[in-house]
Amino acid sequence: VKCAIVQYIPKELENKTLIKVDNTKLALQNLANYWRYQLKNTIIVAITGSSGKTTVKNMLYAIIKPYHQNCFIAPKNYNSDIGVALSLLTIQKKHTIAILELGMNRAGEIFCSSNYCRPHIVAINNISVAHLANFNNIQEIATAKAEIFSGLSKTGIAVLNRDDIFFNYLKNYLNTKQKINTFTTKNITQSSVQLLNFHTNFFNSDFKVRIKKKDLIINLQVAGKHNIMNAICAITLAYVLNIPNQIIKIGLEKFTAIKQRQKKYILQNSCILIDDSYNANPSSVKAAIELLNKFTGTKILVLGSMLELGKNAIKLHQEIGELAKH
Repeated sequence: VKCAIVQYIPKELENKTLIKVDNTKLALQNLANYWRYQLKNTIIVAITGSSGKTTVKNMLYAIIKPYHQNCFIAPKNYNSDIGVALSLLTIQKKHTIAILELGMNRAGEIFCSSNYCRPHIVAINNISVAHLANFNNIQEIATAKAEIFSGLSKTGIAVLNRDDIFFNYLKNYLNTKQKINTFTTKNITQSSVQLLNFHTNFFNSDFKVRIKKKDLIINLQVAGKHNIMNAICAITLAYVLNIPNQIIKIGLEKFTAIKQRQKKYILQNSCILIDDSYNANPSSVKAAIELLNKFTGTKILVLGSMLELGKNAIKLHQEIGELAKH
């Protein structure tokens, strides 16, 4: 980092040493990159996807934490190139596993994050329409998500959704020494994790999953098929990390909804409020509507705008309107 020592000025910074740099963002990333080289005994897990990144991250942490006491999780949704750098700088040498979340709203952002966090294990949960304002089509979104492979170690492991339409496209980014573990809802025996059956209502979900020929029944405290998909992505990551099946079950069954992500509140007169207000793209709003449809009674849907959809915004909002109407 090109820098010079300066003295200063605001009272809260008196008796402090400041470093003046030409580019604060680049300096932060260079510091994170330097610190990453010091974390020689920490397994870095990086998760991306168009939706569900934070949920998968928190589900995986719920699984791992009781088994690996020194497990680090990136705070909140620190998934931008700045957020990933701040997360890296928070990891301590005592941490044996660190779970990071890599997001983007333009091409090149995940490439940058992946190359200074250099993960041992990566996961792409799904590819769907999001941040279209900076992309021409969903193919370009898939390409931007595939940037996560650029920093993956040469003998690293990728966790991919075999049901995703871009599965074959994504796996072609990997070299012959990098391993692929997949999860699926279909009868595909090559997958590490296979969803056998599930039931979800307005409050929770039950599902049966096969982890390399061993079956496991899990009762989730969150609802919706999309959360089951998030769970089997987390299960696949846990499998890669050699977490025993019973630990996986215990951790996932203790997992509860994250703030602003389908968090439920019981109000007066037996009313139920579901706060799913953190963010929105077409796939996540569709999942919310599907969940609301499971409720038998008076239903009120309050929607805000889906942002960063570019020239497709009107069409995609109309599609959501039609879905909500029916």
